[in-house]
Amino acid sequence: MNPTYFLSHSFDPTRKLYVKQKVHLGNRWRERGEYYDWRGHGESYERIFSLFNQDFFYHQKDEEEDREVFAEVLNKNLDGMTLAELHAYIDKLNDKFKEVAKTAKEFREKKCPKVPKDVETQVRRIRLWRDTYGQRFA
Repeated sequence: MNPTYFLSHSFDPTRKLYVKQKVHLGNRWRERGEYYDWRGHGESYERIFSLFNQDFFYHQKDEEEDREVFAEVLNKNLDGMTLAELHAYIDKLNDKFKEVAKTAKEFREKKCPKVPKDVETQVRRIRLWRDTYGQRFA
């Protein structure tokens, strides 16, 4: 197993918990996807930590984290990049855009295009795409 799995899937008591597997807590069954306020129900840290590590709970991905990651990708400085680096950047940009596009058609029509040979033209296209669609997701 990848060692970063434990870092990215570790219990953080400051974040909200959601039920991953049906579990009996607080005199009733908690259903999958349900938010569980463990402090409000008087559960101990040790018990919740143990259940989290047994895959009964998960932390939902934070929308603010998504916005920060996408903003970081959008605001990358393009000056001095080679064509290969620009194409790798576009792949990363399009991967993030694909996550927020509502349909496959919207993604196909609005994804950032690649120019096969010219660095200056590619930089202009990326900047135009960022000005047109980027602020919607940042």
